[in-house]
Amino acid sequence: MLTPQYSIRHLLLLVTLSAVVCLVAAVAARGYLWAVALSVALLSAMALLVIQGVLYIVTRTIGMALGRRRTSATEGGKGC
Repeated sequence: MLTPQYSIRHLLLLVTLSAVVCLVAAVAARGYLWAVALSVALLSAMALLVIQGVLYIVTRTIGMALGRRRTSATEGGKGC
């Protein structure tokens, strides 16, 4: 059975990165320009990843739906 290989080191790294992101967001709320710019950049990167994931799922679903309707001429490379 496949189990995820997470360790305490990975979880501590995730918690640390989350704390830094929250700290930058808190500094951005105070009005520091560098923190606002970094927050916008991080949110933009996250939005791009979400959009890419959604488009992948949509194109994969369309491809699977259209791929089921193959004719016998296109299967196996045997043409006319």
